[in-house]
Amino acid sequence: MRLLQAKPDGNFSLASFNNSSLIPKYTILSHTWEVDDEEITLQDIMSGDATITKKSGYRKIRFCCDQTRKDGFNYFWVDSCCIDQRSSAEVSRLVNSMFRLYRDASICYVYLADLSVLGGLQDAPSSSHSPLDQAKVDVVPQWHSVFRKSSISERMSWSENRSTTLEEDRAYCLLGIFDILMPLVYGEGEGKAFIRLQDEIDRRSDSRGFGQANWAQEERRCLQTLYSTDYQILKNRLPNRVSGTCQWFLEHDHFKQLQQSISGLLWLSTYAQSGKSVLAKSLVDIDLKNNLVCYFFNSDAPWQKSASNALSAILHQLFLQNPLLVHHALPDFAFEGKRLAELFHKLWNILLKASAGSDTIICVLDGLDECEQQGRNRLLRAIAQYHQEGKSSASESHLPKLKFLLTSRSDNQDSSIQKQLEVLLDVSPYMRIEDNAENAIGRDINTVIEDQISTLNLELFRHKVFDTIRGVEDPEDLEIIHWAITNGHSGLVRIRIETDNVLGINSNCDGSDRTPLSYAAEKGYTGVIEQLLETGRANLESTDNVGRTPLHYASMCDRDDVVRLLLKAEAKTNQVDRNGRTLLSLVAESGKAIMVRMLLDAKADIETQDRYGRAALFYAAQNNHDTVVEILLKSKTNVNLRDKEDQSPLSVAVKNGHAKVVEMLLGAKPDINLLDQSSETMLSRAAQNGDDAVVALLLKANPTVDSKDHKGRTPPILAAREGYDIVVSQLLATGLAGVDLKDVTGRTALSYAASQGHDGVVSQLLATGLADVNSRCTLHFGQRTPLSFAAEEGHCAVIEQLLAVENIVITGKSKFNMEVKPSRQERHHYRAPSVSWWETKTWEVHHPDHGLTALGYAQKREHRHIAQLILGHKIKESFFQLILRKIFGVEERLKSC
Repeated sequence: MRLLQAKPDGNFSLASFNNSSLIPKYTILSHTWEVDDEEITLQDIMSGDATITKKSGYRKIRFCCDQTRKDGFNYFWVDSCCIDQRSSAEVSRLVNSMFRLYRDASICYVYLADLSVLGGLQDAPSSSHSPLDQAKVDVVPQWHSVFRKSSISERMSWSENRSTTLEEDRAYCLLGIFDILMPLVYGEGEGKAFIRLQDEIDRRSDSRGFGQANWAQEERRCLQTLYSTDYQILKNRLPNRVSGTCQWFLEHDHFKQLQQSISGLLWLSTYAQSGKSVLAKSLVDIDLKNNLVCYFFNSDAPWQKSASNALSAILHQLFLQNPLLVHHALPDFAFEGKRLAELFHKLWNILLKASAGSDTIICVLDGLDECEQQGRNRLLRAIAQYHQEGKSSASESHLPKLKFLLTSRSDNQDSSIQKQLEVLLDVSPYMRIEDNAENAIGRDINTVIEDQISTLNLELFRHKVFDTIRGVEDPEDLEIIHWAITNGHSGLVRIRIETDNVLGINSNCDGSDRTPLSYAAEKGYTGVIEQLLETGRANLESTDNVGRTPLHYASMCDRDDVVRLLLKAEAKTNQVDRNGRTLLSLVAESGKAIMVRMLLDAKADIETQDRYGRAALFYAAQNNHDTVVEILLKSKTNVNLRDKEDQSPLSVAVKNGHAKVVEMLLGAKPDINLLDQSSETMLSRAAQNGDDAVVALLLKANPTVDSKDHKGRTPPILAAREGYDIVVSQLLATGLAGVDLKDVTGRTALSYAASQGHDGVVSQLLATGLADVNSRCTLHFGQRTPLSFAAEEGHCAVIEQLLAVENIVITGKSKFNMEVKPSRQERHHYRAPSVSWWETKTWEVHHPDHGLTALGYAQKREHRHIAQLILGHKIKESFFQLILRKIFGVEERLKSC
């Protein structure tokens, strides 16, 4: 690769890099080519001719050189100077690589020579700028999601108004956008170039199994479902890494080992406020960047504690980076719809499938200790199982290429995480901050402080104020300063504003609409509050720009004494914020039991619903705060109060697997057969989650075991589909489970268990004697049997159990009611050595809908052992069948085959 090196004296020279790993960071120029011979070419640079400075194209090269130096880089790339236009092979290779060249650049400069600076950006559309006349693709490293969601026809239309020197380049400029590689044939004409491009796109679409008509629409809907949290905003709230920090991690052998491996795990355990989240953000934005996805857990927001939301965010990022991978999610999305974002096991399997067909993917999960416990356990179990399977596999070539970088705080959760990962810690890098690393982090913190101070233009007065405040040892003395500030003493108002960031007392002129009473309540300055209340002028019900009062802030910050003062002063307890949330629901959500009691004693309304239809009990149950739930239940709250999604406190506790809360709520005798928007009961959700503890609790309340959701799925079907042996056993033990009930597609619990290879579940279902082994689907699956599904997927243990059932039907009839002979290919390849074809009597090879039976599917998927199992199974004939065979010579005709 050729680059131009920007020299300190303002000049530039040509540099070549034959090893891709040695290519330095570079900037790139997007520009309009000059007419005639006014463009600077590679030959001009190599000749060293000083007259090139007189060409009109020299100005933009010099601009790019100067701007590159200003932005802290030493190399830049310009197509006209770095591509040998005389070599058709080089032009073809680089045009196919153009998308990657722009993606890997650190900065892209766009030079619009015909755009007036005075005209403003609104005039930009009038510019004739056409990125790289010879097929340059204008992209930025991170596309906006609107481009990723555009259909194929929309993307094809982007080149309609392009003006290029060679007509074929109007098609070739789209190669990177569609991730297509194809030879460039200049002279073939624009029409043929577009036809070849369309053929390549169609070929890729067909290989994915989706037609162009609905491919973009399904992809768009799936991405919208996976966008369950605004992960980008959460990441961007963190400060950027200060230059020179985090080197202790970036240069560590464990981190280098992770970078060099195909798959791996690195767990970083540090103390609080050590900068681990800033480090994680830096890895995402700067140090790793490509093929990296991330999620930042945060215990302050319930939606940021969910492991399912984390996987949804990871998949959303992955699919935006590589749209060709989204097809791995479409089958599950078609089946589950919007609920897919809540199903951890489905999301995890999608991630494994997508990563198997991708380059190595690095998942950064920051703040793992702040993930809710059940979700964290699921996530760690999944990661541990993935790496265990990787260690036991003979080859890594077929494994998903996944790396995990986990960070957590060294606190009481640390041992729990270590226990989950203990099987891996002997082979996977594990970094716990010790003395040397602590010193390194300490140096980083000092560097950050010095950087922050250097940006402050502090006057001597400010230094004196800081020294004065730092010298205050008595909290009462500090409260006097606060009281003086809030009562308007002009001499100290200035100090308050100047010291605001130091003391954490924000100014009331910062646009938040907060009053001095609000700040004093948040900080717990009872002396200040008493003084303010004595004036009689303090507004107890003043609200800030999010609708929260001083009582809100005192309660949320656990300021017991302040809350008592405000309640004694008759502060209102039922005032709602802009989301319609009452103070009681906020403290219940945070598990603040003392505050809940105090507010209830002050007659706070226990059943006020917010704009989502949720009250205090809902939030307490959702977040597993059993003490708060107990307090609210004793206050006789309505346990059946439902939100706008028809969820009750019990249903959300069941959904999240909070067994203790479920038990407490069941004691209040709720309606356990309530349906949510998907027509799911609580038992259905617990069965689908495989939560046997919750299922056991629900079964004690005598629910409807065979309740169906909107897709006709019963709890036994849901549990069987996921392979939850214990849950299936619990449901069957009731004697009320309809083993042969079918969903809207005509599939039974046995059908799902057989197709997924859950032999333990299959064994339980067959043991009931009620499972119909010959049941056929009615929709979508072409009347297939459990045996057919198991044969296709190669589940030997399931096949053996099904064949052991006395009345299983292996032979069959075609649509003309004629017995069908096996193909020569089946006879040649799949006959067991000890079993001749005619000994197996007749076999159904084709089906009128999909054309294949169990044996046919085994043949199609090349499951030789499965085919031998089926062919080796002796079929019992009835007396009537024996007479027919003898009289009509069926056996002789088969032997003649």
